[in-house]
Amino acid sequence: EQLLNSEYQDPATALDPAVVHFLKLVLAAWFSTAPRAASAEDAWQLWAERLSADVAVVKQQLAPALDLVLNSLLRMWKVLNTACTHPRASASGMKSIGHLVKHCVPEPLLDGLPTTQSRLRRYYPSQSAEMSQKRKSRISLTAAPTALRPQGR
Repeated sequence: EQLLNSEYQDPATALDPAVVHFLKLVLAAWFSTAPRAASAEDAWQLWAERLSADVAVVKQQLAPALDLVLNSLLRMWKVLNTACTHPRASASGMKSIGHLVKHCVPEPLLDGLPTTQSRLRRYYPSQSAEMSQKRKSRISLTAAPTALRPQGR
């Protein structure tokens, strides 16, 4: 109610940075029993077994619901990224909401979360892809055939 009655000039200031720690705890709890090994053939089936749930329910109901929730969090980047970079949220170690989702959601489950996976790939590329892009954009002085002396002198 306080948020509705207050007139914030910047929506990023309307959010308490402690929400980052809360989101990290919630997502970590949600995915605590999920398989993290990349070698899992069907991660959703394995997770269903660990949850003692029906595989069809997990794949047809839980996966789309999680995809919707995680995508909604990623779409709130303008507010949540500001909260992640706030000094009060620095203990969480998260640089952005995308970093938080990548940290908490096991990689094998992303195949069953198509919208979330697409948004992560598009807006939060992996560290290795980022590093290779930086390497490609660098100019090497040894690669170009240039002379260090002025011509004729």
